[in-house]
Amino acid sequence: MQNKSNTCAVCSLKTTFGCSQCKSVFYCSVEHQRQHWSVHQQSCQSMKNQDNKQIDDTISKSPASKPLKFEIQQTVQPKSDKKLIMNERDILIEDHDRYRQISIRLLSQRDYQDAIQQIKKTIEFAQKLELIGGKEDTYEKIADQMLLVRAQIKLLELETARKTLISIFEQVKLLTQTSQKNDQVKVSNILKVMAQLFYETGDQRQCELAYVEYTLMIEKCHGEDSNSTGNAYFLVGTFYLQHKHYTQALACFKRALNIRSNINPNVESVSDCWYNMGVIYKQQNKKDQAIDFLEKALKLRRQIIGQNSLQAAVCLETLGRLHIQYNEYQNAYSRLQECFNIRKQLLKNPQHQDIERVSKLIQILYQKLQDQNYNKQNSTLQQTILENNFNRVLEMEESEKQEKSNSSPSRKRSQLKTDQKLSQLLNISSNLLESFSIDQLIQLKLLQQELVKYKNRQEQQQIIIDSQFMNTLSSIQYNLLREQNPQVFQQLQIIKPDEQQSEYESESKPSIDQKMYASNQEHSQKIVQRLGSFRKLLN
Repeated sequence: MQNKSNTCAVCSLKTTFGCSQCKSVFYCSVEHQRQHWSVHQQSCQSMKNQDNKQIDDTISKSPASKPLKFEIQQTVQPKSDKKLIMNERDILIEDHDRYRQISIRLLSQRDYQDAIQQIKKTIEFAQKLELIGGKEDTYEKIADQMLLVRAQIKLLELETARKTLISIFEQVKLLTQTSQKNDQVKVSNILKVMAQLFYETGDQRQCELAYVEYTLMIEKCHGEDSNSTGNAYFLVGTFYLQHKHYTQALACFKRALNIRSNINPNVESVSDCWYNMGVIYKQQNKKDQAIDFLEKALKLRRQIIGQNSLQAAVCLETLGRLHIQYNEYQNAYSRLQECFNIRKQLLKNPQHQDIERVSKLIQILYQKLQDQNYNKQNSTLQQTILENNFNRVLEMEESEKQEKSNSSPSRKRSQLKTDQKLSQLLNISSNLLESFSIDQLIQLKLLQQELVKYKNRQEQQQIIIDSQFMNTLSSIQYNLLREQNPQVFQQLQIIKPDEQQSEYESESKPSIDQKMYASNQEHSQKIVQRLGSFRKLLN
């Protein structure tokens, strides 16, 4: 019987909440109480009258009836409205918390569709609580709405999530007028989360507005020169930097740097401001300012964290990329090599993406440095050879003049000087040639192989040309024979073998008549002589 009386009169769920008047009927929620009230109203009223009658009978039998009656009536008289409201609020809070826990569990299980349905029910309870309660319930409702936005983003319903956020943003703007510090902290946290959610939906404009409201609220709550305000400006500056709004980002980082430096100049957060400002100057092609701020960040990080740290490696990589941007390959190589050594020592994983990225940059730089050295040596060698050849020509001209004007001893001296100059030239040329690296020798070998291939191709082409020439010459001989001596040509055609017969079978046939051959022998010799002269002309 106890279990039966403690179950909801509508859905039979176990509950501890009941009618505040008769306390004999129980409900799991206010909705079920309202739904059952039409049935329970008469019985509840009769039970109330019966209880009052029993109280009146007891009072009438008491010796001091009037004072006791007043005292008992004051004690028993139910404050029905207040009790109902308090009971309803407790039931709503219980239902709200239960649905919120279900929603969070579904979100953790990545069942976003069902989670959205449960979150919507949670918001309904939060709205009812907001009507009964005050600001605290408003904050709970906004938290549930942002939970709904998170689930919509997970389902890639970005436009729906953005519209929901805009409606929440309008509600939060009304809360920014509060003067209580606790409320200001809550509103600032809500604005920070909303800005991140706007960023995930792709609405950069609303994200920027939310960050601005967040910064103003932090200044209002903590003061203009507080560490929290500096962090807020740094956060907004990072947002502007990600979207390449360099002017706004630089202003935010300068403000954050001033606040943090005034509090404590030797902290890592100050080096973060210097680093980000150096990155901005790098993107704006301001080389000197970029190097200055990046070097400051590197020096402070090594001073605070240590000489070899991952934060210092980040500065070294950015400096290396900056030097590459201005073709300063030697400086870039030294910075990136130092960065590579630090990460290789600390990360302990050769396949780490940061190590592989820097390693590829170092390989590219090494090749560029090799090309630079080769071009420099080659240009120096060419310039030296040209100068020496020019000097040699001048010396030869002078020596010729001296030979014409001077005697034989002076000629010998000039010849001796010329020989010395030539020996010096040979020594310099040999030294320069020895300075060529193995890579250049390999390139020369490859060029030789290409020349050999080219020569072979030309020889093959020459053979093809020769064969074409012989075919052409044979056709010319054939035509000349047909034109000059048609009778011989006709005889040759008569003895020509058929297509079905082989060469052996054609030779076994009778030859041309001897008389015909003797009569045309002289004429054939003339044709052969003319062909020989024609062949000479072609050669």
